[in-house]
Amino acid sequence: MYFTTGRARDPGWLVSSELPSAADSTAAAQPARDIKADEARALRHRLEAFHGRKDPRRWTFAWPHLASADRFIRYAARIAG
Repeated sequence: MYFTTGRARDPGWLVSSELPSAADSTAAAQPARDIKADEARALRHRLEAFHGRKDPRRWTFAWPHLASADRFIRYAARIAG
């Protein structure tokens, strides 16, 4: 089953009810996980836990991360301190 929407000069959208092949569905169901990205995200969340708090440990934890290669971690460390 196919149907289209649109006007004469506008191509619109073409929608199909065909199912993807088995090879396509297994690749889409198993997203690739990047371990470094997961670790960076966890570190950023730990730094963000200090945002808005007057915890005396915030500087000792955030200071080494001010020189991180990841700009989001640098920003979280700067705001944490």
